Amino acid sequence: MYHAINTVDDMTFLLNEVFNLPNSWATSDGFSEYSGELAEAILTEAQRFASEVVAPLNRNGDEQGCRLTERGVLTPDGFPDAWAQFSASGWTSMAGDPQWGGQGMPKALSVLADEIFYASNSAFMLYATLSVGAALAIDAH
Repeated sequence: MYHAINTVDDMTFLLNEVFNLPNSWATSDGFSEYSGELAEAILTEAQRFASEVVAPLNRNGDEQGCRLTERGVLTPDGFPDAWAQFSASGWTSMAGDPQWGGQGMPKALSVLADEIFYASNSAFMLYATLSVGAALAIDAH
């Protein structure tokens, strides 16, 4: 069973006090609307989503894995629905270019949210990693 450790407090401490990123964002053309409070709200929602949707499927990912069948590849029970929620909630596109459907958030914020999700279910997050790699390859060519 996944027991979330409140990493949001530690993450917001790092963002605000150690790296002072909200001040950097405030003077940036692309990120001036991002504050420490907004970053904390985003990370808090990531923690909630990870705890309620992604983490409960961790065992399925480990025990079932993907299976190749005559119909194609089947993912572990619950993964398709969780992926639909994950994608619809915008977690796959946080730092992506808005020109291509991304949200244009600061990469540091996206990385911290990803860390929350990886901690809750690494097998599930491998799907998101594949999507990021594909998007980067398409953008590069």
